[in-house]
Amino acid sequence: MSIWASSFDLSDDPPYTYQGSHVLPDTDDRRDDGEVVQFAEVPSHISRDGRDDQPEDGRPWPWLRLSLYAEDAVLARSQVAALHAALGSWLERTGGHLAADSLATEWHRRHQRLEELTESGGPEAQVAIVEHVRGELIGLRGALGILLGGKVKDGTADLLGWSYYQEWLKRTGETS
Repeated sequence: MSIWASSFDLSDDPPYTYQGSHVLPDTDDRRDDGEVVQFAEVPSHISRDGRDDQPEDGRPWPWLRLSLYAEDAVLARSQVAALHAALGSWLERTGGHLAADSLATEWHRRHQRLEELTESGGPEAQVAIVEHVRGELIGLRGALGILLGGKVKDGTADLLGWSYYQEWLKRTGETS
């Protein structure tokens, strides 16, 4: 019986078939079938001797099995951290900061709602509701700036948040 528990795979979104170093990939390219990429971990309830006799609510062991096609590689936690950093860096270089993009998306959604409220003039545009949404926008701007390394005390969080949101608008084609 295996001690490994699968925790991630790309079966619902398989990777594209590699066609050689001279071919630029395209979204219409053929995809690889099967369990091409998979992560598996050793759950906390597995003991050193491989027995299933520990509580199930703890942290998994600090090992991750990475399976590529039929080949397996076991990574230590430090190696997973390095892989995570490399993948995160690549994601940022190719499309922005994931957490910051999530905050910018929510900021945009609430900004659009504020515009709707202020333009409607109806009962839903009560001052308290409009001010509440404005407060949420200020909070999101600050949270975005803090996430990006800004500080509340010197005002750099608000500036970074605003700058990132403006860049996000350009990158996504949204309008404010």
